[in-house]
Amino acid sequence: MRGRVLPGNSGGPLLSDRGTVFGVVFAAAVNDSGTGYALTADQVRSAADAGRSATAQVPTGSCVTAD
Repeated sequence: MRGRVLPGNSGGPLLSDRGTVFGVVFAAAVNDSGTGYALTADQVRSAADAGRSATAQVPTGSCVTAD
């Protein structure tokens, strides 16, 4: 998407000009302050539905750092 994403915006809604939810903001480009990233509402809905029915444990993985 074209739009500025600021610290604290992650997890917030991406809204249309009419106030409907298009998706969920999750990141900003590191090399372009006018570019942000969001998952669509359908992607979030699908993942949430899958999460509600999941019962098996999953590994969390190890921590990594970015250089």
